[in-house]
Amino acid sequence: MPATLPRKRRRATLDRVRDSYTREQTLPRKRIEIKPADAVEFPQRFALHLRKLMERRGLNSKDVADLLAKAGVDIGPRGIDVWLRADGGPKFRDLERIGLALGFKDYRDVLPPPVGPRSRTL
Repeated sequence: MPATLPRKRRRATLDRVRDSYTREQTLPRKRIEIKPADAVEFPQRFALHLRKLMERRGLNSKDVADLLAKAGVDIGPRGIDVWLRADGGPKFRDLERIGLALGFKDYRDVLPPPVGPRSRTL
């Protein structure tokens, strides 16, 4: 016979979950290193470009998500983290709002620089 009985689990309510994930308690995950020489695909290049931009301005994922939400882009901090891990990129229809929300005069400045000279002809 066990010495102690198992404790009854408390029901996970929205308030309890929200309280357990406050900004002060959570630590950001270490980002995967992306080397500029290996960044050929758009999500990788966009991740590097966004990381540099965030670092220069002292922003974190939540700050960027808040700025974009105010501009009408439907994305949260986890979506920004997906971009920063190069697991995806922004929707092209949202690029103009993203650029304006981040303070660019021309929304195309939010895009990473091109890889190099084009090797194929149209």
